[in-house]
Amino acid sequence: MITFWGHEPGLFGITNYLADRGAPIRNLFTIRSFGWSARSIEVDGGAHIFAALDRLTPAGRDAAGGIYDQLAVQLPTAPLLNDPRRVLLREALLTRLADHGINRFRVCRGDQPDAVANFPVFVRETSGHSGNLTELLDSPQALRRALRALRVRGRRPADLLIVEYCHTADSDGLFRKYAAFKVGPAIVPCHLLAGRRWMMKAESDTKSLQIAEEELAYLRANPHRDWLARVFALAGVDYGRIDYGVQAGVPQAWEINLDPTIGRQPGQPPRPVAPEVAPIREQARLAFHSELRAAFRALVPADQPRSLRIELDPALLAQAAREAARERRREAVVRFMVSSYSKLPLRAAFQRLFPNR
Repeated sequence: MITFWGHEPGLFGITNYLADRGAPIRNLFTIRSFGWSARSIEVDGGAHIFAALDRLTPAGRDAAGGIYDQLAVQLPTAPLLNDPRRVLLREALLTRLADHGINRFRVCRGDQPDAVANFPVFVRETSGHSGNLTELLDSPQALRRALRALRVRGRRPADLLIVEYCHTADSDGLFRKYAAFKVGPAIVPCHLLAGRRWMMKAESDTKSLQIAEEELAYLRANPHRDWLARVFALAGVDYGRIDYGVQAGVPQAWEINLDPTIGRQPGQPPRPVAPEVAPIREQARLAFHSELRAAFRALVPADQPRSLRIELDPALLAQAAREAARERRREAVVRFMVSSYSKLPLRAAFQRLFPNR
């Protein structure tokens, strides 16, 4: 069996996968959320994947680390993916990659704007996956205005990340975003998106036959395998999806998502593409999902106990629960402030005061 540990609001990613392209291996999985109420829990033997560690509070990660440590003792030969105390979160990861000369850009926290050495920059969350919160900012003054605007909308500077912009468009102005999974020892190319926007999330805005063929070739060749292995090793990540670009032939890591969505929601129709593109894109999807299922199957140990019991520190559980409650309240405030900002009179006033979003 494979026990998949995740953060409750984000478990739809793995459950949707197992209801669709992952259905052939659904019987291999048990899904559990990081809950901090029970002092003693019974868990399955076999492999364990610790996902969504970036969505946990400090005490929550310590509690997850306690689970990991006990599993390591009781299941010494079982695959345990993502040691909560080794995995680097976004700021620490991007700093390490820059220090090692892998990335050509640096980051700093939103409460340290004076540390920015190169412009333009943009601002994003330290742990969320909403992409850029600002447009590109070309000066310290523009950065400060943007940070003030985000504070007005409920964002804490310490929860923001200032990122130096790394231009990866080709000579025709086309950006490419690559993605690959790590599942234990396997590195599985996932997709190639292409478009005219420097920030791409889930879909290409260029759906040409050339890009479809380029994506299929990328999935089959896995051309950056050695670089990906090094980045995942520096990150301490055994399970996750890396998003990256290539600048002048040199890969640049944007982030590692520790609980990525896998494919579309069950029943969701594929996005429309030209008739000549559709079969090639489906070949790409089949190639990716076949390799990903094989990687998951390879995690299942041949002989492990059916179940075992884990004991958790009551004081640490209580601290994790308090921190999680505070985080939920903070997120509710941010949602309220963002919703208020969207109302036209307030938005117009904010934009006059803080023109950089």
